Amino acid sequence: MATKVDLLHDEQQKFSMKLDQAVKSIQQTSSSRHSAAVDIHQVQPAVAPEPDRSRNVVIFGIAENRDHNTWHSEIDKVLCAVTGRNIAIADATRLGGRYAADKVRPVLTKLQSVWDRRLILV
Repeated sequence: MATKVDLLHDEQQKFSMKLDQAVKSIQQTSSSRHSAAVDIHQVQPAVAPEPDRSRNVVIFGIAENRDHNTWHSEIDKVLCAVTGRNIAIADATRLGGRYAADKVRPVLTKLQSVWDRRLILV
């Protein structure tokens, strides 16, 4: 007659065998999925994501001035006149090279929200 210890030992051996079979099955499945060799020439370099331009507006006709605050306040006035309310500006940058008193360069204006841009373009 088998003792409780013998029965537990038999159950443990059965469980261990089933566990080993499951592990081998998982290893075979995993190795068959990942067995294809990777050629380093086929790997594409990571591409930087496109910058978000959905809040950008280019404004033309703002007079040149070396003082950033002067033409920034002019942009505020223009956007307020167009929309009828104050528009929050994240950043404003002159495009088209260096300062020249006889030129009027466009201004790339980055707004705080896409909704403000939609109000301006309507």
